[in-house]
Amino acid sequence: ERTPRTAERNTRPSATHVLLESGDQQSPWDRQERYAKSRLRDSLFGLIGLVIVLAAMFALPASGWALVLAVVGAGSVQLFVGGPIAWAALRQLRHGAIGMDALVALGTWTAFAAAFAETLFPGLSLHETMGIGHGGSGVSMYFSDSVMILTFISFGRYLESKVKVRASHAIRQLMDLSPPTALMRVEDDFRETPVDGIPQGALVLVRVGEKVPLDGVIVQGTSDVDESWLTGEALPVPKRPGEGVLAGSINLTGPLQVEVLKPASETALAQVVRLVRQVQSGKPRIGRLADRLVAWFVPVVVAVALTSLAIWGLVLGRWGTALNALVAVLVIACPCALGVATPAALMVAAGIGA
Repeated sequence: ERTPRTAERNTRPSATHVLLESGDQQSPWDRQERYAKSRLRDSLFGLIGLVIVLAAMFALPASGWALVLAVVGAGSVQLFVGGPIAWAALRQLRHGAIGMDALVALGTWTAFAAAFAETLFPGLSLHETMGIGHGGSGVSMYFSDSVMILTFISFGRYLESKVKVRASHAIRQLMDLSPPTALMRVEDDFRETPVDGIPQGALVLVRVGEKVPLDGVIVQGTSDVDESWLTGEALPVPKRPGEGVLAGSINLTGPLQVEVLKPASETALAQVVRLVRQVQSGKPRIGRLADRLVAWFVPVVVAVALTSLAIWGLVLGRWGTALNALVAVLVIACPCALGVATPAALMVAAGIGA
């Protein structure tokens, strides 16, 4: 007689086919696809805002309407795209961590604040202290700085999320290779049993056209088996008694009786799924190194920016140049190139191509 725990295990569906226990939750695949769509939406929103700001700067004559258009375009991107990044940076700081979000938030919000200050106080002219000037309509160029950085960062995160979505699809395809049930021998008959409830040493029947449910060794029957899910070899492999078969392989020509060598959680297929999940959820060594460097880089950037402000303003008395130096340091330190370069490298490594 089965124990309650064994009975419960044998009556539930296979873990490889049931991702959620309740219907009010979303699967990891849905969450990743939703995240990718939101990053694409942010990228498109930022691109539209950038076009509006550039049009206000260079395509329109100097007027109040050009300033209003630039403030609305840049402010919308800063609020809806930059706001969540700043909020994420604050949450990290509350837990004693500093990441790339802090650099992005510092650079973009400082640039937007400087542009807004130039709009309210036209005589400030931070850019003109460096000989850069405004756009043809008098719109501060800092508006385009903040919007462009946020657009690049959002697009880079969209590329990275697409790589994870592709990896998730690969996991789902692997999980679909394992059948939820198998015909296990019970006394003198074969009964359909959940794969999770089949113990090591049990005897299972694999009919023609069915997938091998668990890793095992053939005890009766000969057949050709398709093992391409692991080997990549399209030609089937002849199998006879005494030879091993892997879960997920397809039995092609004859019925087989297989003695189970490993439970569902220890098959080669289950190990491959775990490896793909670990690669997907973890970070490469260079990524972990970058995280450690950022924890030191952000305070150094802030210190350099404040030192520049103090020297130009308090020592030399040139507050326009001081404010420009403060903004320039924070904007230049923003990892906009890294935000696109790293995801692009991941996409190339994932096989999409340059």
